[in-house]
Amino acid sequence: MTTLFSSGTQVATGAEDTLADITATGTFTIYINRTNMALGDSAILRVKTKVLSGDTADLIDQATLNIQSSVVVRSLPYDSDQQLIFTLEQTAGTNRSYTWKVMQNDA
Repeated sequence: MTTLFSSGTQVATGAEDTLADITATGTFTIYINRTNMALGDSAILRVKTKVLSGDTADLIDQATLNIQSSVVVRSLPYDSDQQLIFTLEQTAGTNRSYTWKVMQNDA
């Protein structure tokens, strides 16, 4: 069963903005709507996790988003029993507004 875990709108700041910081156990997928992106805009979606509770969350995956790809982007499902962090950093163009949601795949 898949349920909505969290959602929101992020106005890019040009820095790495945290979309979701998840400490629940489960499998999670993020969806990002890039309707507001224009030609020349680019952003990086990063996924970070902890292996064990005493660890620091480290990068496990990232993807570059631009106007050439589909409007809604869906990540791979990520398992987590410690911490899972999704961030977005706009790296080129005008800072845009992005709507997003995280779905919990095994709720």
